[in-house]
Amino acid sequence: MAIVYQEYVGKITIDSSNQNFTLGADAVTIPAGDYYTRGYSGESDDQLVEEIDAQLKNINANYSATYSTTTGLITFDYNGASKAITWDDADLQTILGFTGTQSSATSHTTTNSPKGIWRPSRSFSNLPTTTSAGSLLGLNSNTRYDIASDGSVYTTEGIFRYHGTYKYDVLSSSEVLDSSGNWSDWNTFYNMLYSVIHRGMPCRVFPDRSQNTSTSFKQVKILPPNAGIGSSGTVGEFRKWVERFVEEWNGVWSVEFSMWLDS
Repeated sequence: MAIVYQEYVGKITIDSSNQNFTLGADAVTIPAGDYYTRGYSGESDDQLVEEIDAQLKNINANYSATYSTTTGLITFDYNGASKAITWDDADLQTILGFTGTQSSATSHTTTNSPKGIWRPSRSFSNLPTTTSAGSLLGLNSNTRYDIASDGSVYTTEGIFRYHGTYKYDVLSSSEVLDSSGNWSDWNTFYNMLYSVIHRGMPCRVFPDRSQNTSTSFKQVKILPPNAGIGSSGTVGEFRKWVERFVEEWNGVWSVEFSMWLDS
């Protein structure tokens, strides 16, 4: 079976500080709210890229905003017309992954992946390759057992939740650490941790990122690897989630976390 690669799509917040830009002479305002960065094929304008697409089509029905599941980048296309983008809210430019100046052109494509997206370059290290969202998580039980000194077994029935603990090995530092210091490239686990997980936001996990339908993902909360039913804790420091793959070299890293079905 061919190796498949995952994509994590977190929910982020748009508010009065990051909702406005101007395309040519047309002002665009993204309604404030919490959005998954991008939706699945055929989803409505409930998610960020799809909402921007609807806004561009309000200007011209042939304009579009699309997200590529192949590259992880966003493209604005103006159907042959030349348009420049003015970022009334500079934070929005960074959130979407644009850098520099978007001068007059028939299309604009982001330099970086947008905020809320993590696309590791390797597949799960501790799980057989799966292309099915349905097989991503397994049942986790917190039924308690006690064995008495005479060997008698006593149990207290608990509950089931869907859960899994996952690990990535040999990831480059550029996809784990934020070395820029200015959060300019969101495609790192560091930025997923602090822009999505820290805020308690849910995440859509696509086990095979080339698949993009309503059944291609699971909506989860990402927690530390030792989280269990009935436990509590904090997100904690970054090193709680990552470690050097080679002990004394910063070049390659491992990332480990648990995922819990967010129902």
